[in-house]
Amino acid sequence: PPGADDFHPMKGPMTTQTLRGMSTHGALHWRGDRVTGLNGVDDCTEPAGAACDEDRAFRNFAVAFEGLIGANDPLNATDMQKFSDFALQLMIPPNPIRALDNSLNTSEAAGQVVFDTVLDDVDIDPDPQVINDTFTCELCHRRSAADGFFGTGGDQNPEGGTQNMKIPHLRNMYTKIGMFGIAFGIQGFNVGDQIRGFGFAHDGFVPTLLNFNMGFDTLTQAQRIEMVDFMHAFDTDLAPIVGQQITLDANNGPVVAPRIDLLIARASTPFDSLVLGTGVNECDLIVKGSMGGVPRGWVYDGALFQDDTGGAMLDIALRMLASTEGPLTYTCVPPGSGTRMGINADRDLHLDGNDNCAGVANDDQADNEGDGQGDACDQDDDNDVILDVYETDTGTFVSAFDTGTDPLVADSDGDGFADGIEVELGSNPNSALSTPNGVPGLTPASLIGLAVAMALAGWLLMIRERHSAVRGGDHA
Repeated sequence: PPGADDFHPMKGPMTTQTLRGMSTHGALHWRGDRVTGLNGVDDCTEPAGAACDEDRAFRNFAVAFEGLIGANDPLNATDMQKFSDFALQLMIPPNPIRALDNSLNTSEAAGQVVFDTVLDDVDIDPDPQVINDTFTCELCHRRSAADGFFGTGGDQNPEGGTQNMKIPHLRNMYTKIGMFGIAFGIQGFNVGDQIRGFGFAHDGFVPTLLNFNMGFDTLTQAQRIEMVDFMHAFDTDLAPIVGQQITLDANNGPVVAPRIDLLIARASTPFDSLVLGTGVNECDLIVKGSMGGVPRGWVYDGALFQDDTGGAMLDIALRMLASTEGPLTYTCVPPGSGTRMGINADRDLHLDGNDNCAGVANDDQADNEGDGQGDACDQDDDNDVILDVYETDTGTFVSAFDTGTDPLVADSDGDGFADGIEVELGSNPNSALSTPNGVPGLTPASLIGLAVAMALAGWLLMIRERHSAVRGGDHA
Protein backbone atom coordinates (compact mmCIF):
# COMPACT_ATOMS: atom_id res chain seq x y z
CA PRO A 1 0.00 0.00 0.00
CA PRO A 2 1.23 3.54 -0.65
CA GLY A 3 2.41 5.71 2.19
CA ALA A 4 0.51 8.74 3.39
CA ASP A 5 2.47 11.05 1.09
CA ASP A 6 1.74 8.82 -1.92
CA PHE A 7 -2.02 8.63 -1.51
CA HIS A 8 -3.97 11.12 -3.57
CA PRO A 9 -7.44 10.89 -5.13
CA MET A 10 -5.92 11.26 -8.58
CA LYS A 11 -2.92 8.93 -8.21
CA GLY A 12 -2.47 5.20 -8.05
CA PRO A 13 -3.48 2.26 -10.26
CA MET A 14 -6.94 2.05 -11.77
CA THR A 15 -9.29 -0.82 -11.05
CA THR A 16 -10.97 -2.42 -14.03
CA GLN A 17 -14.44 -1.07 -14.65
CA THR A 18 -17.40 -3.27 -15.51
CA LEU A 19 -18.22 -3.67 -19.20
CA ARG A 20 -21.93 -3.74 -18.40
CA GLY A 21 -24.26 -0.76 -18.57
CA MET A 22 -22.05 1.44 -20.75
CA SER A 23 -24.71 2.47 -23.27
CA THR A 24 -26.04 5.58 -21.52
CA HIS A 25 -23.11 7.16 -19.71
CA GLY A 26 -21.25 9.01 -22.41
CA ALA A 27 -17.54 8.90 -23.11
CA LEU A 28 -15.67 5.83 -21.91
CA HIS A 29 -12.34 5.09 -20.20
CA TRP A 30 -11.65 5.99 -16.58
CA ARG A 31 -10.65 9.44 -17.83
CA GLY A 32 -13.73 9.77 -20.05
CA ASP A 33 -11.31 10.75 -22.82
CA ARG A 34 -12.34 8.48 -25.66
CA VAL A 35 -14.48 11.20 -27.25
CA THR A 36 -11.63 11.62 -29.71
CA GLY A 37 -9.43 8.98 -31.24
CA LEU A 38 -9.25 6.53 -34.12
CA ASN A 39 -12.81 7.31 -35.21
CA GLY A 40 -12.54 11.07 -35.13
CA VAL A 41 -13.96 13.71 -32.81
CA ASP A 42 -17.37 13.28 -31.19
CA ASP A 43 -19.56 16.37 -31.40
CA CYS A 44 -21.17 15.34 -28.08
CA THR A 45 -24.72 16.25 -29.02
CA GLU A 46 -26.37 13.00 -28.01
CA PRO A 47 -30.17 13.52 -27.72
CA ALA A 48 -30.40 11.53 -24.48
CA GLY A 49 -28.30 14.14 -22.73
CA ALA A 50 -25.21 12.04 -22.01
CA ALA A 51 -21.92 13.84 -22.47
CA CYS A 52 -20.81 12.02 -25.63
CA ASP A 53 -21.65 9.13 -27.96
CA GLU A 54 -20.94 5.75 -26.36
CA ASP A 55 -20.69 3.87 -29.67
CA ARG A 56 -17.96 6.13 -31.03
CA ALA A 57 -16.17 6.06 -27.68
CA PHE A 58 -16.24 2.26 -27.61
CA ARG A 59 -14.99 1.95 -31.19
CA ASN A 60 -12.12 4.26 -30.32
CA PHE A 61 -10.79 1.41 -28.17
CA ALA A 62 -9.82 -0.44 -31.36
CA VAL A 63 -6.27 0.83 -30.75
CA ALA A 64 -6.09 -1.29 -27.59
CA PHE A 65 -5.81 -4.43 -29.71
CA GLU A 66 -2.47 -3.13 -30.91
CA GLY A 67 -1.20 -1.08 -27.98
CA LEU A 68 -2.42 -3.29 -25.12
CA ILE A 69 -3.09 -6.80 -26.40
CA GLY A 70 -0.17 -6.91 -28.83
CA ALA A 71 -1.85 -7.30 -32.21
CA ASN A 72 -0.14 -5.90 -35.29
CA ASP A 73 -2.94 -3.42 -35.96
CA PRO A 74 -6.10 -2.05 -34.37
CA LEU A 75 -9.18 -4.22 -34.81
CA ASN A 76 -10.76 -3.55 -38.21
CA ALA A 77 -13.75 -1.23 -38.37
CA THR A 78 -16.29 -3.94 -39.24
CA ASP A 79 -15.37 -6.21 -36.35
CA MET A 80 -15.06 -3.30 -33.95
CA GLN A 81 -18.58 -2.19 -34.84
CA LYS A 82 -19.86 -5.71 -34.14
CA PHE A 83 -18.01 -5.66 -30.81
CA SER A 84 -19.57 -2.32 -29.92
CA ASP A 85 -23.06 -3.43 -30.95
CA PHE A 86 -22.72 -6.44 -28.65
CA ALA A 87 -21.03 -4.80 -25.68
CA LEU A 88 -23.37 -1.83 -25.47
CA GLN A 89 -26.30 -4.20 -24.98
CA LEU A 90 -24.81 -5.65 -21.80
CA MET A 91 -26.76 -4.49 -18.76
CA ILE A 92 -26.20 -4.27 -15.03
CA PRO A 93 -28.38 -6.96 -13.37
CA PRO A 94 -31.23 -6.16 -10.97
CA ASN A 95 -30.03 -4.91 -7.59
CA PRO A 96 -30.32 -7.88 -5.18
CA ILE A 97 -30.39 -5.61 -2.12
CA ARG A 98 -33.28 -3.40 -3.20
CA ALA A 99 -36.74 -4.64 -2.16
CA LEU A 100 -38.65 -6.71 -4.72
CA ASP A 101 -41.43 -4.11 -4.83
CA ASN A 102 -38.78 -1.53 -5.80
CA SER A 103 -39.28 0.44 -2.59
CA LEU A 104 -36.65 1.80 -0.21
CA ASN A 105 -36.59 1.00 3.48
CA THR A 106 -36.45 3.80 6.05
CA SER A 107 -32.66 4.15 6.09
CA GLU A 108 -32.32 3.88 2.30
CA ALA A 109 -35.02 6.50 1.77
CA ALA A 110 -33.32 8.85 4.21
CA GLY A 111 -30.03 8.26 2.39
CA GLN A 112 -31.65 9.22 -0.90
CA VAL A 113 -32.74 12.53 0.62
CA VAL A 114 -29.18 13.15 1.79
CA PHE A 115 -27.81 12.18 -1.63
CA ASP A 116 -30.19 14.50 -3.48
CA THR A 117 -30.40 17.52 -1.22
CA VAL A 118 -27.76 17.83 1.53
CA LEU A 119 -25.05 20.33 0.65
CA ASP A 120 -21.35 19.90 1.24
CA ASP A 121 -18.48 22.36 0.88
CA VAL A 122 -15.61 21.04 -1.19
CA ASP A 123 -13.35 22.99 -3.52
CA ILE A 124 -14.37 21.46 -6.86
CA ASP A 125 -13.90 24.50 -9.07
CA PRO A 126 -10.49 24.79 -10.78
CA ASP A 127 -10.68 28.58 -10.38
CA PRO A 128 -8.39 29.34 -7.40
CA GLN A 129 -10.54 32.36 -6.59
CA VAL A 130 -13.57 30.09 -5.92
CA ILE A 131 -13.13 28.21 -2.67
CA ASN A 132 -15.47 25.79 -0.95
CA ASP A 133 -18.04 25.40 -3.72
CA THR A 134 -21.38 24.12 -2.45
CA PHE A 135 -22.83 21.02 -4.10
CA THR A 136 -24.91 17.89 -3.55
CA CYS A 137 -23.95 14.31 -4.43
CA GLU A 138 -26.57 14.29 -7.19
CA LEU A 139 -25.02 17.32 -8.84
CA CYS A 140 -22.18 15.13 -10.11
CA HIS A 141 -23.57 11.60 -9.63
CA ARG A 142 -26.66 12.16 -11.74
CA ARG A 143 -29.67 9.97 -10.97
CA SER A 144 -32.34 9.92 -13.67
CA ALA A 145 -33.50 6.54 -14.97
CA ALA A 146 -35.49 8.12 -17.80
CA ASP A 147 -32.24 9.67 -19.10
CA GLY A 148 -30.21 6.52 -18.45
CA PHE A 149 -28.20 8.13 -15.63
CA PHE A 150 -27.39 5.93 -12.63
CA GLY A 151 -24.72 7.85 -10.76
CA THR A 152 -23.12 9.74 -13.61
CA GLY A 153 -24.11 11.75 -16.64
CA GLY A 154 -20.84 10.96 -18.40
CA ASP A 155 -19.00 14.07 -17.27
CA GLN A 156 -15.49 14.34 -15.87
CA ASN A 157 -14.70 15.00 -12.23
CA PRO A 158 -14.37 18.78 -11.71
CA GLU A 159 -12.04 18.55 -8.69
CA GLY A 160 -9.00 19.69 -10.64
CA GLY A 161 -6.59 16.86 -9.86
CA THR A 162 -3.42 15.93 -11.68
CA GLN A 163 -5.45 13.81 -14.11
CA ASN A 164 -8.98 14.05 -15.41
CA MET A 165 -11.30 11.40 -14.00
CA LYS A 166 -14.72 10.37 -15.25
CA ILE A 167 -17.47 10.51 -12.62
CA PRO A 168 -18.34 6.83 -11.97
CA HIS A 169 -21.79 5.28 -11.97
CA LEU A 170 -23.08 3.81 -8.69
CA ARG A 171 -25.11 0.76 -9.77
CA ASN A 172 -22.74 -1.95 -8.57
CA MET A 173 -21.50 -0.64 -5.24
CA TYR A 174 -22.88 -3.70 -3.45
CA THR A 175 -20.52 -5.97 -5.41
CA LYS A 176 -17.44 -4.36 -3.85
CA ILE A 177 -18.20 -5.31 -0.25
CA GLY A 178 -15.51 -7.55 1.19
CA MET A 179 -12.49 -5.43 2.10
CA PHE A 180 -12.09 -4.69 5.81
CA GLY A 181 -9.79 -3.45 8.54
CA ILE A 182 -8.44 -0.16 7.22
CA ALA A 183 -6.46 1.95 9.69
CA PHE A 184 -5.10 5.46 9.28
CA GLY A 185 -1.71 5.80 10.93
CA ILE A 186 1.75 7.25 10.66
CA GLN A 187 2.69 4.63 8.08
CA GLY A 188 -0.26 5.53 5.89
CA PHE A 189 -3.02 3.05 5.08
CA ASN A 190 -2.91 -0.43 6.56
CA VAL A 191 -5.50 -2.71 4.98
CA GLY A 192 -6.64 -5.78 6.87
CA ASP A 193 -8.55 -8.81 5.64
CA GLN A 194 -10.25 -8.74 2.28
CA ILE A 195 -12.38 -11.32 0.54
CA ARG A 196 -13.25 -9.64 -2.80
CA GLY A 197 -10.03 -8.01 -3.93
CA PHE A 198 -10.91 -4.33 -4.32
CA GLY A 199 -12.70 -1.62 -2.45
CA PHE A 200 -13.93 1.78 -3.62
CA ALA A 201 -12.48 4.83 -5.42
CA HIS A 202 -10.51 4.73 -8.66
CA ASP A 203 -7.79 2.50 -7.22
CA GLY A 204 -10.05 0.28 -5.11
CA PHE A 205 -8.16 1.23 -1.98
CA VAL A 206 -11.01 2.54 0.20
CA PRO A 207 -12.51 -0.57 1.81
CA THR A 208 -16.10 0.54 2.48
CA LEU A 209 -18.54 3.23 1.43
CA LEU A 210 -18.66 4.40 5.02
CA ASN A 211 -14.91 5.07 4.88
CA PHE A 212 -15.46 6.94 1.62
CA ASN A 213 -18.27 9.03 3.12
CA MET A 214 -16.02 10.11 5.99
CA GLY A 215 -14.64 12.68 3.58
CA PHE A 216 -17.87 14.69 3.69
CA ASP A 217 -17.46 16.85 6.77
CA THR A 218 -20.91 18.40 6.76
CA LEU A 219 -22.64 15.01 7.11
CA THR A 220 -23.44 13.48 10.45
CA GLN A 221 -22.39 9.88 11.07
CA ALA A 222 -26.04 8.84 10.87
CA GLN A 223 -26.35 10.53 7.45
CA ARG A 224 -23.20 8.78 6.24
CA ILE A 225 -24.66 5.41 7.21
CA GLU A 226 -27.97 6.25 5.50
CA MET A 227 -26.05 7.22 2.37
CA VAL A 228 -24.27 3.85 2.42
CA ASP A 229 -27.59 2.01 2.62
CA PHE A 230 -29.02 4.03 -0.27
CA MET A 231 -25.99 3.55 -2.50
CA HIS A 232 -26.06 -0.20 -1.90
CA ALA A 233 -29.69 -0.16 -3.09
CA PHE A 234 -29.04 2.08 -6.11
CA ASP A 235 -31.37 1.86 -9.12
CA THR A 236 -30.46 0.00 -12.33
CA ASP A 237 -32.04 -0.43 -15.76
CA LEU A 238 -33.76 -3.62 -14.53
CA ALA A 239 -36.21 -3.60 -11.63
CA PRO A 240 -35.46 -5.87 -8.65
CA ILE A 241 -38.36 -8.17 -9.56
CA VAL A 242 -36.74 -9.22 -12.85
CA GLY A 243 -35.58 -12.83 -12.61
CA GLN A 244 -37.83 -13.73 -9.67
CA GLN A 245 -39.56 -17.08 -10.09
CA ILE A 246 -41.90 -19.33 -8.13
CA THR A 247 -43.78 -22.58 -8.82
CA LEU A 248 -47.39 -23.20 -7.87
CA ASP A 249 -48.54 -26.80 -7.34
CA ALA A 250 -51.63 -28.52 -5.96
CA ASN A 251 -50.53 -28.14 -2.33
CA ASN A 252 -48.56 -24.91 -1.85
CA GLY A 253 -51.17 -22.31 -2.85
CA PRO A 254 -51.42 -20.53 0.52
CA VAL A 255 -47.65 -20.06 0.63
CA VAL A 256 -47.07 -19.22 -3.03
CA ALA A 257 -50.13 -17.02 -3.70
CA PRO A 258 -48.70 -13.81 -2.13
CA ARG A 259 -45.57 -14.05 -4.29
CA ILE A 260 -47.66 -14.55 -7.44
CA ASP A 261 -49.71 -11.51 -6.42
CA LEU A 262 -46.46 -9.54 -6.15
CA LEU A 263 -45.26 -10.69 -9.57
CA ILE A 264 -48.56 -9.63 -11.14
CA ALA A 265 -48.44 -6.26 -9.38
CA ARG A 266 -44.90 -5.50 -10.54
CA ALA A 267 -45.73 -6.65 -14.09
CA SER A 268 -48.45 -3.97 -14.01
CA THR A 269 -46.24 -1.15 -12.67
CA PRO A 270 -44.73 1.41 -15.13
CA PHE A 271 -40.94 1.57 -15.18
CA ASP A 272 -38.56 4.25 -16.44
CA SER A 273 -35.60 3.02 -18.46
CA LEU A 274 -33.98 4.72 -21.41
CA VAL A 275 -32.49 1.51 -22.81
CA LEU A 276 -35.71 -0.51 -22.42
CA GLY A 277 -37.79 2.19 -24.08
CA THR A 278 -41.01 3.91 -23.17
CA GLY A 279 -44.25 2.32 -22.05
CA VAL A 280 -42.69 -0.68 -20.29
CA ASN A 281 -43.52 -2.14 -16.90
CA GLU A 282 -41.11 -3.48 -14.31
CA CYS A 283 -41.20 -6.95 -15.88
CA ASP A 284 -43.04 -9.21 -18.28
CA LEU A 285 -44.71 -12.08 -16.42
CA ILE A 286 -44.71 -15.49 -18.08
CA VAL A 287 -46.03 -18.87 -16.92
CA LYS A 288 -44.95 -22.33 -18.02
CA GLY A 289 -46.91 -25.51 -17.39
CA SER A 290 -48.94 -28.12 -19.25
CA MET A 291 -52.48 -28.97 -20.29
CA GLY A 292 -53.47 -32.48 -21.27
CA GLY A 293 -49.85 -33.54 -20.89
CA VAL A 294 -48.74 -31.01 -23.54
CA PRO A 295 -46.29 -28.20 -22.59
CA ARG A 296 -47.99 -24.80 -22.62
CA GLY A 297 -47.04 -21.18 -22.02
CA TRP A 298 -48.77 -17.93 -21.03
CA VAL A 299 -47.82 -14.25 -20.84
CA TYR A 300 -49.62 -11.61 -18.76
CA ASP A 301 -51.00 -8.64 -20.73
CA GLY A 302 -52.09 -6.52 -17.77
CA ALA A 303 -55.51 -8.09 -17.48
CA LEU A 304 -55.46 -11.67 -18.80
CA PHE A 305 -52.92 -14.42 -19.35
CA GLN A 306 -52.57 -14.89 -23.11
CA ASP A 307 -51.73 -18.49 -24.04
CA ASP A 308 -49.62 -19.98 -26.81
CA THR A 309 -52.61 -20.97 -28.95
CA GLY A 310 -54.21 -17.53 -29.13
CA GLY A 311 -56.56 -17.98 -26.18
CA ALA A 312 -56.60 -16.23 -22.81
CA MET A 313 -57.38 -17.02 -19.18
CA LEU A 314 -58.19 -15.12 -16.02
CA ASP A 315 -55.61 -15.24 -13.24
CA ILE A 316 -57.82 -17.38 -10.98
CA ALA A 317 -58.58 -19.86 -13.77
CA LEU A 318 -54.91 -20.26 -14.58
CA ARG A 319 -54.01 -20.90 -10.94
CA MET A 320 -56.64 -23.65 -10.76
CA LEU A 321 -54.74 -25.59 -13.42
CA ALA A 322 -52.03 -26.32 -10.84
CA SER A 323 -54.51 -28.65 -9.10
CA THR A 324 -55.79 -30.38 -12.25
CA GLU A 325 -52.98 -30.25 -14.83
CA GLY A 326 -49.74 -29.99 -12.85
CA PRO A 327 -47.31 -27.35 -11.55
CA LEU A 328 -47.16 -23.85 -13.01
CA THR A 329 -43.93 -21.83 -12.90
CA TYR A 330 -44.26 -18.03 -12.86
CA THR A 331 -41.25 -15.92 -13.91
CA CYS A 332 -40.73 -12.15 -14.16
CA VAL A 333 -38.57 -11.71 -17.26
CA PRO A 334 -37.00 -8.51 -18.64
CA PRO A 335 -39.48 -6.08 -20.18
CA GLY A 336 -39.99 -6.78 -23.86
CA SER A 337 -39.05 -10.48 -23.68
CA GLY A 338 -42.34 -11.90 -22.39
CA THR A 339 -43.83 -12.94 -25.73
CA ARG A 340 -40.63 -14.64 -26.86
CA MET A 341 -40.01 -16.45 -23.58
CA GLY A 342 -43.65 -17.23 -22.86
CA ILE A 343 -45.60 -18.03 -26.00
CA ASN A 344 -43.52 -17.54 -29.18
CA ALA A 345 -39.97 -18.78 -28.75
CA ASP A 346 -38.88 -18.41 -32.37
CA ARG A 347 -40.72 -15.11 -32.92
CA ASP A 348 -42.28 -16.23 -36.19
CA LEU A 349 -45.93 -15.82 -37.24
CA HIS A 350 -47.12 -18.82 -35.23
CA LEU A 351 -47.48 -19.07 -31.45
CA ASP A 352 -45.76 -22.06 -29.86
CA GLY A 353 -48.98 -24.01 -29.32
CA ASN A 354 -49.83 -23.79 -33.03
CA ASP A 355 -46.29 -24.04 -34.36
CA ASN A 356 -45.04 -27.32 -35.82
CA CYS A 357 -41.51 -26.20 -35.05
CA ALA A 358 -41.62 -23.88 -32.05
CA GLY A 359 -37.87 -23.57 -31.65
CA VAL A 360 -37.00 -22.49 -35.21
CA ALA A 361 -38.70 -19.72 -37.19
CA ASN A 362 -40.71 -21.29 -40.05
CA ASP A 363 -43.54 -19.07 -41.20
CA ASP A 364 -44.42 -21.51 -44.01
CA GLN A 365 -44.94 -24.43 -41.54
CA ALA A 366 -43.60 -26.82 -44.22
CA ASP A 367 -44.03 -30.47 -43.19
CA ASN A 368 -42.87 -32.77 -46.01
CA GLU A 369 -44.18 -36.06 -44.65
CA GLY A 370 -47.10 -34.66 -42.63
CA ASP A 371 -45.93 -36.03 -39.30
CA GLY A 372 -46.71 -32.81 -37.40
CA GLN A 373 -43.04 -31.82 -37.05
CA GLY A 374 -41.98 -28.95 -39.29
CA ASP A 375 -39.14 -29.49 -41.73
CA ALA A 376 -37.17 -26.66 -40.13
CA CYS A 377 -36.54 -28.76 -37.03
CA ASP A 378 -37.29 -32.30 -38.27
CA GLN A 379 -34.10 -34.33 -38.45
CA ASP A 380 -35.76 -36.92 -40.68
CA ASP A 381 -38.03 -35.15 -43.15
CA ASP A 382 -39.18 -38.30 -44.95
CA ASN A 383 -39.43 -40.62 -41.95
CA ASP A 384 -37.20 -43.27 -43.55
CA VAL A 385 -35.21 -43.51 -40.29
CA ILE A 386 -32.09 -42.03 -41.88
CA LEU A 387 -31.25 -38.61 -40.49
CA ASP A 388 -31.35 -35.85 -43.12
CA VAL A 389 -27.72 -34.99 -42.50
CA TYR A 390 -26.72 -38.44 -43.79
CA GLU A 391 -29.00 -38.37 -46.85
CA THR A 392 -26.63 -36.48 -49.13
CA ASP A 393 -28.81 -36.64 -52.29
CA THR A 394 -25.88 -37.55 -54.57
CA GLY A 395 -27.38 -40.77 -55.92
CA THR A 396 -24.31 -42.69 -54.77
CA PHE A 397 -24.27 -44.84 -51.66
CA VAL A 398 -21.01 -44.56 -49.70
CA SER A 399 -21.96 -45.59 -46.16
CA ALA A 400 -24.74 -45.35 -43.62
CA PHE A 401 -23.50 -41.82 -42.98
CA ASP A 402 -23.36 -40.80 -46.65
CA THR A 403 -26.25 -42.65 -48.26
CA GLY A 404 -26.68 -40.50 -51.37
CA THR A 405 -30.47 -40.72 -50.95
CA ASP A 406 -33.07 -37.94 -51.19
CA PRO A 407 -33.84 -36.56 -47.68
CA LEU A 408 -37.39 -35.69 -48.76
CA VAL A 409 -38.30 -39.06 -50.32
CA ALA A 410 -38.63 -42.19 -48.17
CA ASP A 411 -37.98 -44.55 -51.12
CA SER A 412 -35.42 -42.79 -53.28
CA ASP A 413 -35.19 -45.52 -55.96
CA GLY A 414 -38.93 -46.32 -56.01
CA ASP A 415 -38.46 -50.07 -55.53
CA GLY A 416 -40.98 -50.35 -52.71
CA PHE A 417 -38.41 -50.47 -49.93
CA ALA A 418 -37.79 -47.53 -47.60
CA ASP A 419 -34.24 -46.17 -47.77
CA GLY A 420 -33.58 -46.99 -44.13
CA ILE A 421 -34.61 -50.62 -44.61
CA GLU A 422 -32.33 -50.99 -47.63
CA VAL A 423 -29.37 -49.51 -45.79
CA GLU A 424 -29.99 -51.74 -42.80
CA LEU A 425 -30.38 -54.94 -44.88
CA GLY A 426 -27.50 -54.31 -47.25
CA SER A 427 -29.08 -53.30 -50.56
CA ASN A 428 -28.43 -50.09 -52.51
CA PRO A 429 -31.16 -47.52 -51.72
CA ASN A 430 -30.34 -45.60 -54.92
CA SER A 431 -30.91 -48.50 -57.33
CA ALA A 432 -34.25 -50.15 -58.04
CA LEU A 433 -32.31 -53.21 -59.24
CA SER A 434 -30.92 -53.74 -55.76
CA THR A 435 -33.51 -55.00 -53.26
CA PRO A 436 -33.27 -56.84 -49.94
CA ASN A 437 -33.46 -60.58 -50.61
CA GLY A 438 -36.66 -62.22 -49.36
CA VAL A 439 -38.17 -59.04 -47.96
CA PRO A 440 -41.49 -57.93 -49.51
CA GLY A 441 -41.93 -54.39 -50.76
CA LEU A 442 -43.66 -51.93 -48.50
CA THR A 443 -47.10 -52.09 -50.11
CA PRO A 444 -50.48 -51.96 -48.37
CA ALA A 445 -50.69 -55.73 -48.66
CA SER A 446 -47.34 -56.30 -46.99
CA LEU A 447 -48.52 -55.83 -43.41
CA ILE A 448 -46.09 -58.31 -41.91
CA GLY A 449 -43.17 -56.70 -43.71
CA LEU A 450 -44.36 -53.28 -42.59
CA ALA A 451 -44.41 -54.37 -38.97
CA VAL A 452 -40.87 -55.71 -39.26
CA ALA A 453 -39.76 -52.54 -41.01
CA MET A 454 -41.20 -50.31 -38.31
CA ALA A 455 -39.47 -52.29 -35.57
CA LEU A 456 -36.16 -52.06 -37.40
CA ALA A 457 -36.77 -48.38 -38.10
CA GLY A 458 -37.16 -47.57 -34.43
CA TRP A 459 -33.97 -49.42 -33.56
CA LEU A 460 -32.02 -47.81 -36.40
CA LEU A 461 -33.19 -44.29 -35.50
CA MET A 462 -32.06 -44.80 -31.94
CA ILE A 463 -28.61 -45.92 -33.14
CA ARG A 464 -28.36 -43.00 -35.58
CA GLU A 465 -29.30 -40.44 -32.95
CA ARG A 466 -26.77 -41.86 -30.51
CA HIS A 467 -24.12 -41.77 -33.20
CA SER A 468 -25.07 -38.23 -34.12
CA ALA A 469 -24.73 -37.17 -30.48
CA VAL A 470 -21.30 -38.79 -30.24
CA ARG A 471 -20.17 -37.14 -33.48
CA GLY A 472 -21.44 -33.81 -32.21
CA GLY A 473 -19.53 -34.28 -28.95
CA ASP A 474 -16.34 -35.19 -30.78
CA HIS A 475 -16.76 -32.20 -33.07
CA ALA A 476 -17.24 -29.88 -30.12
